[in-house]
Amino acid sequence: LKIRFYDIRGSISTEMKNAGVDYMVRRYVTGHVVTREIMEVYESQDRLHDHMRRYFLMIQPLLTAIIARAATLGIK
Repeated sequence: LKIRFYDIRGSISTEMKNAGVDYMVRRYVTGHVVTREIMEVYESQDRLHDHMRRYFLMIQPLLTAIIARAATLGIK
């Protein structure tokens, strides 16, 4: 597993944002000297992961029902 500094910085930035830490404090602590848009790129990765997790939780019952129906019909 290869972890880069930027991966850690993005995770820390996201955690601080989720905890309600002010933008300027997050920028200072993580060493960002760039625009807000760049920080949002780092911080948005966690939102995507959360959306995907919720999607798979929602679709799991549907997939289970499809598998059960296929088994009932003798479809593998």
